[in-house]
Amino acid sequence: MYYLFDMDGTIVDNMDFHLIAWREFLKTHGVEMSDEELHYKMRGTIEEGVRRNLGEHLSDEEVAVLGFQKEKMYRDIYAPHLKAFDGFDDFVKNAKQEGVKIALVTAANHHNVDFTLDGLNIRSYFDTIVTGDDVKNGKPDPEGFLIAAERLGATPEECIVFEDSIHGVRAADAAKMKTIVIGDLFKDEQMKDFSFILKKIYDYKVVELKSI
Repeated sequence: MYYLFDMDGTIVDNMDFHLIAWREFLKTHGVEMSDEELHYKMRGTIEEGVRRNLGEHLSDEEVAVLGFQKEKMYRDIYAPHLKAFDGFDDFVKNAKQEGVKIALVTAANHHNVDFTLDGLNIRSYFDTIVTGDDVKNGKPDPEGFLIAAERLGATPEECIVFEDSIHGVRAADAAKMKTIVIGDLFKDEQMKDFSFILKKIYDYKVVELKSI
């Protein structure tokens, strides 16, 4: 068995901090929008988010500078609150002891990955890491998950994805992988309509390997 973890909102409960950072960052550029619109427009890689929010006309160099500014703002805001979901460490350690290979598949760039993994001292948990810098297309495109599976020597059918976002769940489904949803993405009554979702959890304290 192979586990593929998203990072933001899946390993760490940080999406509200990304929202705050996006809102403050865009204000400095004279752009304001509702939280609902911003939730939609901040999806994917930071490069995709910058272009979606500030314009497709921007050069690659401008996007890189703006993306770094936004993500630096996020890291400064979130640093005092950095914490993994309850039970994550024990769950992953038990999985590793059972021989499960584990990948990180995130739209985040390597700066945010380093900030999170090294800040929590969990880099050693992952057999391979796929960041937003490694893909051409962010989620809901399945590219990142398929890259991770190939690196692990796994077939998609052998992989279980842990995700919190609709775009991540769609990417996992497009990759033909089963999913465990973190948080309240889907209401209980909706679960039956998504056969590729194995279960919904709110942290990792109640998840047993034998139940997956």
